[in-house]
Amino acid sequence: MKINLGCGSNYMQGWLNVDRWPEAHPDLVLDLEQTPWPLEDNCADEILLRRVLEQLGQSDDAFMAILKELYRISKPDAVINLQVTHPRHNDFITDPACCRAILPELFMCLDLATVENWLEHDYPRTPLAKYLQVDFELVQIENFLTAHWRNELGAGRVDQAGMAHAIATYNNVIEATDITLRVRKPFQPGHALRRADALCIDRRGGLGDVLMALGAAKAVKEISGRPVFMVTAPAFRALAEACPHVDQVVDGVVPLASQYKNIKLLDLNPSKFGIARAHQIDAYLQSFGLSATAAQKQVELNPDSAAEAQAQQLIASWPALAPGQTRTLLHAGQGDPNRSWPMPRWIELAETLIAQGHQVALIGGGDKLGDQTALKAVKGVHSALDALSPLATVALMRHSNVLVSTDSGPVQLAAATDIGIVGLYSVVAGSARLPFRHGQAQWRAQEVKPSCSFYPCYRQAHNPEIMAPFDAALSKRTISVETMFAHWCPDGGSFACMKQQITVPMVLDAIERVWAPG
Repeated sequence: MKINLGCGSNYMQGWLNVDRWPEAHPDLVLDLEQTPWPLEDNCADEILLRRVLEQLGQSDDAFMAILKELYRISKPDAVINLQVTHPRHNDFITDPACCRAILPELFMCLDLATVENWLEHDYPRTPLAKYLQVDFELVQIENFLTAHWRNELGAGRVDQAGMAHAIATYNNVIEATDITLRVRKPFQPGHALRRADALCIDRRGGLGDVLMALGAAKAVKEISGRPVFMVTAPAFRALAEACPHVDQVVDGVVPLASQYKNIKLLDLNPSKFGIARAHQIDAYLQSFGLSATAAQKQVELNPDSAAEAQAQQLIASWPALAPGQTRTLLHAGQGDPNRSWPMPRWIELAETLIAQGHQVALIGGGDKLGDQTALKAVKGVHSALDALSPLATVALMRHSNVLVSTDSGPVQLAAATDIGIVGLYSVVAGSARLPFRHGQAQWRAQEVKPSCSFYPCYRQAHNPEIMAPFDAALSKRTISVETMFAHWCPDGGSFACMKQQITVPMVLDAIERVWAPG
């Protein structure tokens, strides 16, 4: 079908002619600002708007809705032909119906490939294609000069450079512009990634950071359709190898060069991702111009039989769960002071859960366990501290009901399971960390947050005034990035968020909200 929108007196045979004025005798009387239009999805092969678009959508919302309708009714590869009055011509300035300036550059922000490039390079432009989920390719531009400037150019009194200067500077140089768009459908992010033969994600440090990079790997793989490789630290190699969306864990892009001509490296190591306002997986994806659905961002791991056996052996050493009894895992790590919940509160929580009939087990490993002697000594507490590999911990989580943890790697391990998650957050918001599962953000997950007015305080790192002394110290190397973020506290270094404001009753309430027998 060919559709002539805003036909007016320009009635075209063989087209569906649409106008708001019955006096124009269109085939369909329709006010284009009233959306949605009574036209089917993917019905148009070609659309014409002749001196119409500049008269539509005085409000931003109305104009955005019109753009979305144009995209909706267009078939894949449909052509949209626009003729618009130039906004610096008297025809536009003196016509009260003309309410919106339309220049070809407008359609840059509606071209998904261009928008993804802006996002990747952090250009300050509005990525409307991403927000509206439309994708228009600008195919052709033809300007129609006024008679005076046609004569000047034709007579040689002005050259092309002078003409370009006149267009940029004066009124009444261009009368109208013809713009041809091609509709890219279906809406498919990842233009830049699909130009590569293979993609290599580089994230080396931080258990949680690496796991969220694996969530990004799933999205990258599904969106691009390209092989995805990963570079990471030896400690996390087994995790990356257990992710079904990573084709191979490699030491760098050099070994891939003989097999793939064009390899795009996706460097996810900078610290900026950890303090992003968005979810860290979204921050990763945005750094190369992508956005993804919740289902595309789920961390998926396939523990091998050895990991399952390791978990089962440990479970067998504990008393069997009674009918209806639940198993709660506590990750009581004592690492960064701004992300460590006091040990007395962990002890109180464990004692309360055991009194309520839960089986309680401690998990964790490495150098941030701290002194958990008193916690392990609580009657009825079982310990898996330094006893399980990360993949075996995933297997244990699949046989448990609830995880309680501060912002740390185990929360991201839990992303690969259906265990209920209670996260204690301070420097970042739970919305920036709690995982995507079953196509939802924060599925069966609860954030416990402090009352501090600075919460979530890593966001203060975007404030140049607050960062100025830290930047000076970093430049002099009197402090490391790791130390700065571990001790980050705008509240005078009190760490009151974790020490005082998050209480045991708050955590117990969150557990009740995610609890499910298993």
